[in-house]
Amino acid sequence: MINLSKLNKEIEALPKKDKAKQLNILIKRYYLEKDFVEYNEEILKENVLAAKAFFFINCKLIKKPEDKFMLIDQYKGIFYYWYSTDSIISLVSKCDFNFMFNKAKNYVHDWQTYTRRWGWVMFISHPCKKDEKCAKKLLTLLHDDQKETNQMAQAWLLCELAVFHPELIYKYLTNCKLSYRIISKAVSKITDSYRISDDNKKKFRQIRYDYYKDIRK
Repeated sequence: MINLSKLNKEIEALPKKDKAKQLNILIKRYYLEKDFVEYNEEILKENVLAAKAFFFINCKLIKKPEDKFMLIDQYKGIFYYWYSTDSIISLVSKCDFNFMFNKAKNYVHDWQTYTRRWGWVMFISHPCKKDEKCAKKLLTLLHDDQKETNQMAQAWLLCELAVFHPELIYKYLTNCKLSYRIISKAVSKITDSYRISDDNKKKFRQIRYDYYKDIRK
């Protein structure tokens, strides 16, 4: 068993310059030990970089994507910051979509803020977003959330879906009952994306224009 305290000290000693790159190098070095990192809730909640290392090193030793997912599910209580969820998205990119979706239906209504965030962002790198049927199912996970971190998570997912299904997402945003805070954030992300055409960006900007036009009446 890899000593988490020792690993954490190495992480804290990493140079500030290119810290993310240095962390990945450190994680790869620990891969070679072919042993699991011990669980220490106090350390993992305090240091999001240690949490990333914990998940990456442990998941490396697990072959089945669904088993990797369940390890994350087991320890999702240490999600205390947006980086906690967003840094491990790639670990579930090969997991079965329906398996993930059934989990997400509960996650997005969880009492913990970052468990809810995980329910949306875990699909960001998943190939399912290219499939329109999957995209339509993902839209059913969206709902109003008072936490800005979760409004941003939903906006991010909407932007990713708009890359592949601009018409679907345009129709959704013009008819959905989401708060304008989420809609506006989604439009901002979409119009900032280099993967979405200028013509489609104009259509999405119109959503925001129409909203302000209506409230000025």
